[in-house]
Amino acid sequence: GEKVTAICGDGRILTNQVERQALKDCDLMFVLLVSAWIHLTWDEYPWKLIKAWSGIVNEVARANYSMLFRLSARGKMESLGRISNL
Repeated sequence: GEKVTAICGDGRILTNQVERQALKDCDLMFVLLVSAWIHLTWDEYPWKLIKAWSGIVNEVARANYSMLFRLSARGKMESLGRISNL
C-alpha cells in the first residue's frame, strides 16, 4: 500500500523531545531536506525537488519500517535509520 511520507526542511523536529515522539507515533516516512535547501532560489527549489522525486519514491517504497531519510540539495537520498530508534 501507499506509505504516508512527510517532507520537511526543519531538522529541529529531531531535537525537540515532544516533536520527536510525535514523529515516532505517526508511523510514516520522514524525508528531511538538508539546510542547503533553504539557500536555493524559488526558481531552483521546485525543479530540484521534482528531479529528486523518483529517488524519494524508490527509497520510500523499499523501506519496510517507518524510516528517516535525508535529502541533499543535489538530490542524494540517505537513510538515517528507523524512526523508532530516534
